[in-house]
Amino acid sequence: MRGFGGLPFEDLLGRRGDLFVAQLPISRPPEGAAGERAADAIASLAKCGPMPWQFTTALDWVEQVVDGQYDIFVNRSWFLTDWLGLLREAGLGVPEGTTRWRRLVDGLAAAGDRQAAELQRLEE
Repeated sequence: MRGFGGLPFEDLLGRRGDLFVAQLPISRPPEGAAGERAADAIASLAKCGPMPWQFTTALDWVEQVVDGQYDIFVNRSWFLTDWLGLLREAGLGVPEGTTRWRRLVDGLAAAGDRQAAELQRLEE
């Protein structure tokens, strides 16, 4: 899949990926500050990438930002649960990605996120 300027997506992101990953700990919300925006930014970026990258790298990045603090993200994220739904529709991919996906969806649903609860129900 081609990214901006005709470069392969992985090459384009690879040039800035290390810098992005270095910022993930800074993106973690102290008491709900801007963490949902960071998760939304990753979800939006991920939609531009190939599915294998979304199921691995992007899910890993989102999980790092959420950092188990699901209650901070409940019903505050605009794109995260939509993107998780797109991943489900695509077939969830690699087992590692499926585990991360379920952990995110289950955590959000348990914290009261309505869209995540619907994704959970669809998986039953």
